[in-house]
Amino acid sequence: MKKTRIAVVGLGGMGRRWAKIASVYPKSRLKLIVDDDENKSKEVEKWQCDFASESEALTSPEIDAVVVATPNVFLAPITKLALKNGKHVLCEKPAGINSKEVKENVELSSEAGLVYMVGFNHRFHPALAKTKQLVAEGFVGKICFIRGVYGHGGRIGYENEWRSKLELAGGGELLDQGVHLIDLALWFLEDSFNKVFGVLTKNFWSQTLEDNAFLLLQNNSGATISLHASWTQWQKKFLWEIYGEAGYVIVEGLGGSYGLETLRFCKRNPASGKPEKENKITFYPGKGYEDPDIALFSLWHQFISSIRLNILKSPNGYDALRTLEIVETIYRQGGRSEKGSLS
Repeated sequence: MKKTRIAVVGLGGMGRRWAKIASVYPKSRLKLIVDDDENKSKEVEKWQCDFASESEALTSPEIDAVVVATPNVFLAPITKLALKNGKHVLCEKPAGINSKEVKENVELSSEAGLVYMVGFNHRFHPALAKTKQLVAEGFVGKICFIRGVYGHGGRIGYENEWRSKLELAGGGELLDQGVHLIDLALWFLEDSFNKVFGVLTKNFWSQTLEDNAFLLLQNNSGATISLHASWTQWQKKFLWEIYGEAGYVIVEGLGGSYGLETLRFCKRNPASGKPEKENKITFYPGKGYEDPDIALFSLWHQFISSIRLNILKSPNGYDALRTLEIVETIYRQGGRSEKGSLS
């Protein structure tokens, strides 16, 4: 079977990472980079691919699949353009700025029989993948609660970047890192939430968009989820804790600047409050696919295999739709105006 021919739209931080992966993965070929900044045309020479400054280039019959890695406001429209022209799509999270436009793309991809996946790559981090296995095997028993923390402290000039601009981002930290936490909660519990509550704050970076999001979710089984996404976590942090009736699992770090991925898990001692001996696994960077990180390569493998097998796998547009519905509920509770700012 021929290599899947790839176009990447948006040569920013994530676009560069996806371009690198597409260029080295054995079953894909990086064919085209699309970015409205023509000055970036020289940068793509190292990948020996074509460059275009207009998204209409995606209609080319020489392209099989498209990666959309633009600011949030352009994600859904470019995805729609690609799908309408018969291209499979891997769209960066959150896939759009509202559930309506993502739902339209889900329906469009389904009708056309095209793969439409979304970049919730955290599912593929080794520690979280192992945690999913432990939970599925019943290690923690019935889940009582989940705690999640994900944050960074920005950088000089962060308030001037596109993520801090309503007209480009569509939302603040809830729509940025918060969607990763919500997706993980939905993935682990495999259930919807009948209670959704959130508090959004503007502490430091922006007078328009939230820089912290605090969420409480609860499902029909009574499992309660506490999530905190932050742009004022001055030391980068990722924490994912699951406590159940039979034991617990804790993940810290995501590799790189978030620190080594570690997984700790232990059974509750039914005879006393003191638990049994805790197990710990540290996931050190491997050789080969560790740059930019193994999670992105694993998601890419999922995407390409979905295309080649004609099977829609997760994370996909349906997952993004469920996540955005929760985001919208939180924004309504937070007093978000029609223009998207917080009151």
